[in-house]
Amino acid sequence: MPVSLSRIEREYVVLNLEDQMPPLSLLAGATIYTIPGDAYSLKGETVSITGLFPCLALHDSVRVFFRHKQRAMFFDSRFTSANAETWCAQLPSSIFMEDSIHAGGKTNNIKIFLKDRIFESTVSAIYPLADILVDPELCLLRAESMQKVASRAGIDAEGSLVRYRLFEYLDGFRVDVKCERTYPETGDFIFADHQYVLVSVKKMEKAKTEKGIALPILISYEHRQISVDSAISGSIRVNADLTLLCLDIRKAQEEDKRFMYEKLYKENYQILK
Repeated sequence: MPVSLSRIEREYVVLNLEDQMPPLSLLAGATIYTIPGDAYSLKGETVSITGLFPCLALHDSVRVFFRHKQRAMFFDSRFTSANAETWCAQLPSSIFMEDSIHAGGKTNNIKIFLKDRIFESTVSAIYPLADILVDPELCLLRAESMQKVASRAGIDAEGSLVRYRLFEYLDGFRVDVKCERTYPETGDFIFADHQYVLVSVKKMEKAKTEKGIALPILISYEHRQISVDSAISGSIRVNADLTLLCLDIRKAQEEDKRFMYEKLYKENYQILK
């Protein structure tokens, strides 16, 4: 779980933020907007960004990510329109940083049923479901690669959080060939919202994973059981052992989609209506 900065830590981080002006990533609902350092200003406790972002008005709270000395930081605030191309938000009293210890757990998992076989993957402590910390520099520097990977997975939502998590996970194998995982005997359950599930599966190399194939799945998430007939939107071979599946779960019950959306995006699902 992310931890809140102390008052003195917050003062130091805000001064550094104003001095360094690192890029920011804004998570508004399920969409990420990344703002270069020269496209916003920070004066006192007010952040002002320049650009056309009318969707910001639809959200009571927007999560703002940045990096401080290689540590992921974020805060939640409401953006209001100063004029047609300027949006402003006040820095809140609470700013959070990543914790070095994430909560995984075999109680949060997913089972995929394929004919007479059952594949099970577990939530990774490295890639938690509920608190995804966006790296703005990664969004800016690897935007083209992110788009290519998303296309292979059948994800067409530009700037979506699912696209970011997909690339973040695969890039982890590029950076660290060994890429240690919490539960190496299973695959990793790395993303779930109201539309998509991302899951890597072990020893699925002989199974058919073409786009459109229906896969019944059972998600166990914080004492809730969600059963849905998903459809493969795309698959990517990670290495000799792992295949990453992007599953479309938009046929799930509305209450289940509400639960998944609100757990991840921390806002009312009704905003989509």
